Amino acid sequence: MKKTAVLTLCALFLPFFAAAVISIQNSNIGINFADDFFGFNMGTSSTYAPPNSALTYYYPYIATEALETTHSVVKVDGIAYDFKYCPVDSGSVINGGTYVSGSKKINGIIDANFRLEIVNNPVIGSPADTVKIKYTLTNISSATHTVAVRLELDTMVVDQDGAIISIDNGFTTLTTTTAWYKSLGQIPANWWDFNVDPTKGTPTLVGRGYTYNNPYDEAATEPDIMEIANWEDVDNDGQWSLETSGLPMAPPLGPNDSAVVFWWCNGPDITSSYTLAAGNSISFVTYYGLNKQPLLTTPTITPTGTQTYTRTPTFTATPTGTITQTPTLTYTFTSSPTFSVTPTITPTFTNSPTFTNSPTSTDTPTVTPTFTVTDTFTDSPTVTPTYTVTDTFTVTPTPTITMTSTPTPPPFELRGKGNFPNPFISDTQIVYWLSTPAQTVKIMVYTVSGEKVFWDDTLAGNQGFNSFHWLGLNRAQRPVASGVFIYRIDAYDDKSHHATVTLKAVCVK
Repeated sequence: MKKTAVLTLCALFLPFFAAAVISIQNSNIGINFADDFFGFNMGTSSTYAPPNSALTYYYPYIATEALETTHSVVKVDGIAYDFKYCPVDSGSVINGGTYVSGSKKINGIIDANFRLEIVNNPVIGSPADTVKIKYTLTNISSATHTVAVRLELDTMVVDQDGAIISIDNGFTTLTTTTAWYKSLGQIPANWWDFNVDPTKGTPTLVGRGYTYNNPYDEAATEPDIMEIANWEDVDNDGQWSLETSGLPMAPPLGPNDSAVVFWWCNGPDITSSYTLAAGNSISFVTYYGLNKQPLLTTPTITPTGTQTYTRTPTFTATPTGTITQTPTLTYTFTSSPTFSVTPTITPTFTNSPTFTNSPTSTDTPTVTPTFTVTDTFTDSPTVTPTYTVTDTFTVTPTPTITMTSTPTPPPFELRGKGNFPNPFISDTQIVYWLSTPAQTVKIMVYTVSGEKVFWDDTLAGNQGFNSFHWLGLNRAQRPVASGVFIYRIDAYDDKSHHATVTLKAVCVK
């Protein structure tokens, strides 16, 4: 697992790193680039707010784990080569200050050049806060070969490794593996990623990718296939396969480790390739950097819920009743008898009278009893309690909160980006930008005197960049003459909102 590994590897800095690491940084954005296997990561600079925050995995660290989780894969003659393990006949790296460029020769037949460059914001033209990622494959052999390129970006915004990803400027977010195909007209013009789901809160950092068009630089190369998936499913070394669409990126909570994958393979089948004749080159360009426009959703968070209270009553009991006392008497007798003695005398006379005194006594006691009573009691109460309840309670809230998010789209907005080239000789691309999709787009071209030269009112506009290829023909399908032309773009959405812009184009024959 990547997250487990980084705990032991993120402390490894340049002195312990096998490859030389080239770091490029301006006041907005920075890149770390490993020159042996062309691994890289990117994020905000040390002077940006928030500083040193990741846009791909574990920027600003330069440990191996932090630089090799984003993969570049080149397929030559049906065999996929991960840049980390390309068979290198010779290689070189150039550090130009605002760019780093490296080349490897694959099997002596394809010169594969990989370039990272800090460029101006593709939407507003400045500041330089976006990285141009460019692959150029050159056939250096004498035979024809087939080539294709796959780029897997390990997205991470600030500390959110499972970056929240959107293709509609934050109005909705993706939670399942999803693939889009150029052949079906599905490739989104832009993609955004966030550290906080914008439908539920406010992100502290927003990244933005561009899959085609760029009026301020080399046009991005629309990929043949684009996929949003769980990183662990698309990160094998040299991987070329697609993941199954519709699978949860990390059930059931949404992405815990997201990635964005592009294939430039000349068709909807990943087994297809571009044919590259001897001496010819082909380039593929995509952009990823910092978002500088308001999101398409401003959530109004309304918490609603209930609280559960725990009441603890305190009882005070006052018993009332009747007490029955049963005395126990203990008697103590004191007897004081009184005796009466009545003697009986019978005299006997002789010459010398001798008296024999034989008294007979009859004792007849007279008893007067006295006694002491000790009165002791045994209580046998019969109690009938009555209770007085004082209901005091402790409140223990258990909230159940339901978050209601009300997205508020910004106003319908149209911006003209100009035509390219300008001046033009025979034809030109008219580029414009829409904040939300337009149901109808009309383009009208006039001479400076007001004569209508050309119009097309059958167009529709996608959110983001759009372009219209004017062949430089008038209503009669003939090439226009040299001169200055005024073109007007009118856009209407499905809510009857209207926006217009007027610009100039110059034709030089």
